[in-house]
Amino acid sequence: MTIRIRAALFSIIYKKCLNLSSQSKQENINLMSVDVERIGFFSWYLHNIRRVPLEIVLALLILYKSLGLASFVAFVATIILMLAHIPLGKLQEKFQGKLMDSKDQRMKVTSETLRNMRVLKLQGWDMKFLTKIIELRNFETR
Repeated sequence: MTIRIRAALFSIIYKKCLNLSSQSKQENINLMSVDVERIGFFSWYLHNIRRVPLEIVLALLILYKSLGLASFVAFVATIILMLAHIPLGKLQEKFQGKLMDSKDQRMKVTSETLRNMRVLKLQGWDMKFLTKIIELRNFETR
């Protein structure tokens, strides 16, 4: 499902890019590389909302059937582990934000480099063209 959503978003943004200026295209490339990935992660984590509580209830039922009242100790341990994951989740979110920022910066630098390469290539052709014209004029004036 996530792959279909990402593919659909890429397709929509690509079609939109076909009708935009080059500066706007750069912004949409950033959308494609960063924001679509974030949406993909969101849809992945969205399944946890319904999955995790169901898994906990089923695990506790299995433990209660096997261990009896001692399963409540397992329940407390589960709660403690879930609370321990809160700071880890915040840390992961922080690093994910840094990763997305670095990808955005990389895309900007790559785009600027490609633009500059295009300008240099055109200037190189201009120099060759001017050199050829000067050579032809010198040949004609002889």
